[in-house]
Amino acid sequence: MTTALYADALFGVRYISSTTSANVNSVITTTQGKRVIKQAATGYYSATQSEASPIIGLKGRYRINESEWFLPFYVDVGQGFDADNLTWQALGGVGYAFSWGDVALTYRAMYFELGGSQGLTKYSNYGPQLGITINF
Repeated sequence: MTTALYADALFGVRYISSTTSANVNSVITTTQGKRVIKQAATGYYSATQSEASPIIGLKGRYRINESEWFLPFYVDVGQGFDADNLTWQALGGVGYAFSWGDVALTYRAMYFELGGSQGLTKYSNYGPQLGITINF
């Protein structure tokens, strides 16, 4: 009898650093009587937010009907020390195990939210990925 489900719990830390910047160019028009005054105004704004969040998660694979096909999975979630900071990611898909390694086609989604004195940053990234693992 073989085990169909392999799973590992994980604990760790995710470090995120996010920089937001903006260049502002504008023309301010004022009137003084019949006289029109135009003044150019330029500015640059940049803010960096960083956070190290503890994470907890689960990763593994489910082997389909004792075949070489499997369903890989990964999920984790993290919460920073500030209540506004949240991170998570999840992955799922299908793979095939060869004698030399694995090939998997998966879909991954990632999200983080950083809050602080400079504002709130929300970021998400998601899409398909093709992975190849070589066994040594």
